[in-house]
Amino acid sequence: MFTVIIIFIFNLLPTTFAADDYKTIRVRITMDPANIKTASIKLNGDYMLSTAPELVLPQGDYTVAVEPDNANLRLKGQGIDQVIGPDATFVRLKYSSSTVSTLSIKNTVYKDHYVSVNDYLDYLGNMRFHISSGNILITNHIPLEQYLYGVVSAEMGNWAEKYIEALKAQAVCARGYAIRKIQASTSKDFDIGDRSNEQAYVGFKSNYTNVIGAVDGTKGQVVTYGGSIAQTYYAASNGGQTEWISNVWGASDASYPYIVQKDDPYDVKNTSSWTEEFFVPKAVEESDYKALVSDEVSEYIVRITTETSNLNVRSGPTTDYEIIGKAGPDEIFEWVSTDEQTGWHKIKYPKDGGLVEGYVSNNYSEKVLNGHFIYSDPVLKDLQTRAYENMKGSYDVTAATQIKIITITSLVNGQPRWSNEGSRSFVTAKAELILQYEKPDKSLSDPVTVKDVTIDLMNKNDDDKYVYSHHYLNANLRMRGVRAASRDGIEGFEVTNARFGHGIGMSQRGAQQMAVEGKTYQEILSFYYVGTKLTTFETSVPELPNRGTAPSTTPVPTVASTTLKIQANSITGVSEKTEVSVFMSGLKVTNGTASLVTAANKAKISGAVGTGDVVHIKDPTGKITKSYTVVIYGDTNGDGAITIADLLKVQRHLLDVSKLPGVYSSAADVSKDNAVTIADLLRIQRHLLDVSKIAQ
Repeated sequence: MFTVIIIFIFNLLPTTFAADDYKTIRVRITMDPANIKTASIKLNGDYMLSTAPELVLPQGDYTVAVEPDNANLRLKGQGIDQVIGPDATFVRLKYSSSTVSTLSIKNTVYKDHYVSVNDYLDYLGNMRFHISSGNILITNHIPLEQYLYGVVSAEMGNWAEKYIEALKAQAVCARGYAIRKIQASTSKDFDIGDRSNEQAYVGFKSNYTNVIGAVDGTKGQVVTYGGSIAQTYYAASNGGQTEWISNVWGASDASYPYIVQKDDPYDVKNTSSWTEEFFVPKAVEESDYKALVSDEVSEYIVRITTETSNLNVRSGPTTDYEIIGKAGPDEIFEWVSTDEQTGWHKIKYPKDGGLVEGYVSNNYSEKVLNGHFIYSDPVLKDLQTRAYENMKGSYDVTAATQIKIITITSLVNGQPRWSNEGSRSFVTAKAELILQYEKPDKSLSDPVTVKDVTIDLMNKNDDDKYVYSHHYLNANLRMRGVRAASRDGIEGFEVTNARFGHGIGMSQRGAQQMAVEGKTYQEILSFYYVGTKLTTFETSVPELPNRGTAPSTTPVPTVASTTLKIQANSITGVSEKTEVSVFMSGLKVTNGTASLVTAANKAKISGAVGTGDVVHIKDPTGKITKSYTVVIYGDTNGDGAITIADLLKVQRHLLDVSKLPGVYSSAADVSKDNAVTIADLLRIQRHLLDVSKIAQ
């Protein structure tokens, strides 16, 4: 039985690319709404239009709109009204002012973000507008280092100076992720999106000086392991323990040896880490947590849920009605009805020696099934309900509210969230209780002990998968359990709920605490990514061009092919056993030359082209301006042919015996669905049997 491992393609490609590839990144800007015919922008500085470089663009407001024929864009504003073609880029130029020139876009998906001004976000870099399916797509072509300003701003904000080392750690993580996305990009239009499912990116704020300092202070640095860029996953808070990647996403831990499960004391010490704690005393009946006693005779009652203040009782179901009295915390009233429009509860309210009808807000009250013993604490209410489930059929009880909890003898963690040992995430807790219950004659029973009372800390959905939604635990937190505790000298237990995010890799709150305690960003990264080191890539920000001058005097080489498929960073469409001479003749390079090297960077002039070989494109000065890695689908060992050896390599990969590294895993994805699965193994087998050949 093969284990099917789903691996995102950006985890698969190698890091053997020319340094220049990482200086600029193409970011797709998401608009709200997503499909637009018109974009409103502001030019705050000096810009040139790629399709009309002679056009002077004064600063101010403009619109870029799709023409009625859906074939061209029209630019309007500052006395300009002209068609600029179907694809035009605003090129950022050197600006004589002391301020930084930016292009602002209105109504991006982050228009309500705290960095926006009047629904506009500012961006550095060049901004491309082009038509796709009748709508405008916007892509920010921006130096990688400047892109990181907008990522760190989104992920952490402009934290105070005392947190600068945490900001630096975030910058290093974000840089590595971005470079991996550039390496893996197969799109002709963009490398990465701006949403949080990749990396949130909110443009540029010049007053975010700590963010800028953190990025600049780590220029080019990424976390590496074994010579490759590490997957530096991070989340807001881990609840005091980092998690195995296999637990959360099912990936092989062996593929990420630097991501481990370990205690994180820094996350716990940070008071900004989001946690929930529900305390219950051992001696319930001797505490303020004891049950409320209801003498109402109605089927339902309304309990006031305010903790300290009184709640207004009004003559009608909104705050527009007069106040007829007050209801204190945990008071109980007979329920009459619930208003369908406002949700307010109508109750029988004692007034002037009688009962009158009044209304209370459903935000501060709850309708519950009546019974003799009512618990306001959600854990005690849960234990009461579960105890009833254990007791019915063996005791003369017909409702949970007949049960009064005297003592919680024990409350311990039950079933772990995951099967491997060590994780402090649990899906159940077990209690032993001493109870009394109301008998049919309304008298109380003698105390009885009920064991194995189980409460659910997580629930399952219809697909039998655990979900975080819960009737009293916050669904945004993911690590749940119980522990012994005391409050104000009272011994008891706490149901805990922590971990805001997946818990894999770096905790942003933990990093923040480490920075406060004087740890450097190198120490922060070393703590969260075990056995890694920092490696510096060439990511210098290219110099801005002057108006009327080209960014470079050297022609930029371009490559095309009528027989091969030129992707963003790879070349596919190569038949197996293709000779080097035939392969190279299929490349048409303008303003430069092409050379082929092996994965070990040795010149290759003969033999068959194989997966992992690299094509270097050079300008007339001999400088490498672009590199493409060869991918032959099915050739997983790089010899250029698809053989039984490749089949066995994929089999060992799926069985986690020996993982295919980098581009060779990409070659194993013969179905091109961004995953290496048993289906790919079968397709290679069918290819070898001449049943169905693999399409390149």
